[in-house]
Amino acid sequence: MDLLTTFYAMELRSNEFPLVAGAERKFPAALVDAYLLTSTLCYVETEDKNGVSGFFATKSPAIYEGMSDYRTVAQRKQKPNSFYAQLDLAYAELNSNVFDALKFSADRDGYKVTKCRLNLTKPNVTILPMYSIAAYIDSIIAGLMKHRVWVTYLDGNVESKVLTSLRSDALAYWLRTCDPRTVQQAQGAWQNPFLFGEITLPDLKSSYQHVTLRVLNIQDIQVLD
Repeated sequence: MDLLTTFYAMELRSNEFPLVAGAERKFPAALVDAYLLTSTLCYVETEDKNGVSGFFATKSPAIYEGMSDYRTVAQRKQKPNSFYAQLDLAYAELNSNVFDALKFSADRDGYKVTKCRLNLTKPNVTILPMYSIAAYIDSIIAGLMKHRVWVTYLDGNVESKVLTSLRSDALAYWLRTCDPRTVQQAQGAWQNPFLFGEITLPDLKSSYQHVTLRVLNIQDIQVLD
């Protein structure tokens, strides 16, 4: 992270951003968070007494404009200008590690864009680049397509374990069917369209039963066969 904070601080100064000397040591975590928010689409998870919620966020004008075709039908008809003020980086944000940003929440006909304030000092808030989570999920699904595995994960504060797979023969046995179309549908049913960081997997110990878990709560994956 030292290299990243140094690089981003140099970039900010080259663009005449009023960054004080020694900022890399004063708020390194905020510089990393600011770099992620201003350069890419981030996945944010928050957890409270009502459970976990997940959404995408950014401070990048290029990302915001690139997402324009994916917004809800109603928002595609609106003028986008009112959102741009959220994308400007302020020194106060770095000093506090609290950022104004744009929030993209999954809706039935696209993503709804709203203004949000991200307090990244809170321990119940997790922010990661969307591409890193997507690659992690892709690697998990690719493995499940080939193997039966034991997945150890946290369910709240309790460690749980499930035997699961998306391999055709394992699913056919679990579903008690030889119909390839039924198996194929089951293979594609792992994704939650409204919570990017959550996956739903078959519990091979119980026919037709599923387990839904957060990928960030996965502790271990052991290949059985």
